[in-house]
Amino acid sequence: FVRIISYQNKKSSKFVEEKKSSAKKKPDGIIPTEGIKSDSRPISQITRKGMTIPETMAVADVLALFDANPEISIFTVVDSASKVMGIIPRITLFKVLGTQYGFSIYSKKPISRLMVTDYLAVEFFEPVEVVASKAASRTEEHLYDPIVVEQKGIYFGVVIFKDLLEIIVNVEVLERTQELNKTTRKLLEQEAMQQRDLKLAEIVQKSIYPNRAPKTSKWDCAYIFKPMSSVSGDVYDFYYDEKGSLNGAALFDVSGHGVASGLVGILSKYLAKDTFRENKNEELSKLVKIFNKKLIKEKANVENYLTGILLRIKDSKIEYVNAGHTDLLCLNSKRKVSIAGGADGSFRGSFLGIEGLPDNFETVDIPLEKDSYYIMFTDCLTESRNLAGDELGIELLQKILAKAPEGTSAKQFLEYLIDIFEAFTEAVPLRDDLTVIVFKYLGE
Repeated sequence: FVRIISYQNKKSSKFVEEKKSSAKKKPDGIIPTEGIKSDSRPISQITRKGMTIPETMAVADVLALFDANPEISIFTVVDSASKVMGIIPRITLFKVLGTQYGFSIYSKKPISRLMVTDYLAVEFFEPVEVVASKAASRTEEHLYDPIVVEQKGIYFGVVIFKDLLEIIVNVEVLERTQELNKTTRKLLEQEAMQQRDLKLAEIVQKSIYPNRAPKTSKWDCAYIFKPMSSVSGDVYDFYYDEKGSLNGAALFDVSGHGVASGLVGILSKYLAKDTFRENKNEELSKLVKIFNKKLIKEKANVENYLTGILLRIKDSKIEYVNAGHTDLLCLNSKRKVSIAGGADGSFRGSFLGIEGLPDNFETVDIPLEKDSYYIMFTDCLTESRNLAGDELGIELLQKILAKAPEGTSAKQFLEYLIDIFEAFTEAVPLRDDLTVIVFKYLGE
């Protein structure tokens, strides 16, 4: 039976091709319509011819026909006058015949016993939008079933749901293309201007930030500066005395992202450096108060504020002030990690650059110990998460630092830390700027 059907299809195709030579060529699989208004889009324009079967055909023959036509998901069942009686989806037939006795019971029965009579049928002249609305209102089980198209009750063809969706989308796209193109051009112009501003800010920032870590007879240092985007809100700097010896460092984190935070960071760097040099005999907490007043005045109405750490190396100790920033961690030669100033955080002062906040900054003295490490970092290090959504956190960071290899340089120590950090946050993009500075005291 399948061979006969195949032969008839080939014969029919040959006849159609001969007829096309004397007529206008029509798109394959699309049935032409006449008498349709030019301002409407009838469903017949996307109707496929499909394949029909008689209602008397045996179930086993229908199964064979499905096997011979793997691309067809549904047959339309018609009577001798081509009137639609029902449909038989491939999945429905397979479900019935796949039961224990399904094939034995139904294989010789007419397909009318298994056909589905609850299907969507529309007239060939109905607009595409109307048919789409009807199709979308079907139950989820039948939402993607093909739609039967009739012409006065006689089979006309079928519409694949995918074709229906594509035509609806194309109509919407065509209607809005001009408006979208206009909007896109404006957005591209604005984006180009923003990219130029970002690039300029990036160049300026890179040119004024230190490009290498200090290395003296007493100190071995290393750092990583990794902006989330082209312009960073992190600010770092190293200070030296008249003899070129390292005598201080600063690390600030400006709120927000983009050009505004980058420019506030540049301003903060210069103000902090000048304040540090001009007030070298002042207590460090007072020095930070002076810097804060300058920052508030120069920043004016810009909303960005700062958190930060300021260090000053003096004799055999480090003077340390924390302005609402992440803690300074210390790792001594006995591999013990501690939070400078104490774990309770009572020494931590207010944010910088916000008028009206109390300037309750406190100086913490840290005795220097040979072969000890002092680690400054921005909150990206501890607040970054892994794929499970867990933060690295200060406690885990302390455990990681305590297990660092002994006798390593500041650079090797930092590489060890960053390797673990990147493994922890693997496949999770950074959501903030990352800066980590490691100081190793070599002793007198």
